[in-house]
Amino acid sequence: MSFVIKRITPQIEDRIESFIAVGEITLDESEDSTTMIECARRYVETEFRRRARTSVRSTEHIAVARIKANERYVQRAAEVVRDIVHTINPGWNAELLESSFSLGDGTTVMWGEATAREHDVYAAMLEGQAAGSLETAALHRAAIRDIQALGVSNLSQVIA
Repeated sequence: MSFVIKRITPQIEDRIESFIAVGEITLDESEDSTTMIECARRYVETEFRRRARTSVRSTEHIAVARIKANERYVQRAAEVVRDIVHTINPGWNAELLESSFSLGDGTTVMWGEATAREHDVYAAMLEGQAAGSLETAALHRAAIRDIQALGVSNLSQVIA
């Protein structure tokens, strides 16, 4: 089957736009299949873009919610660290001051030569990692809770 694509007139263009907005069209007997094909093509194209945008928005909303939750966990981890700071006596010794740590950009810094800013960057990175570990630990605790509440030996039994 072959189709001849004819020029789309302003009237046909209006009908096509109406079809896309409403999602249905009734062809007059005087119209040929070219209009219907163009309507279908544009409708599928428009619907595909709409669904892709919806999917991206959904993913973005989930990501934003996770970021906000993670920020709360990082803040709580930082609070715990600040509490610990008041209880420790680091005993700055040569062994510690001669050791090194790596910043997020790959820069290696000696403890004794690190600036307050470098220590802050590293501490913030560790607090973020601690928050991630706490979230993972909470997931495991939730799994234990649900396994016990459901009386199963593992979560796969619930999904199966």
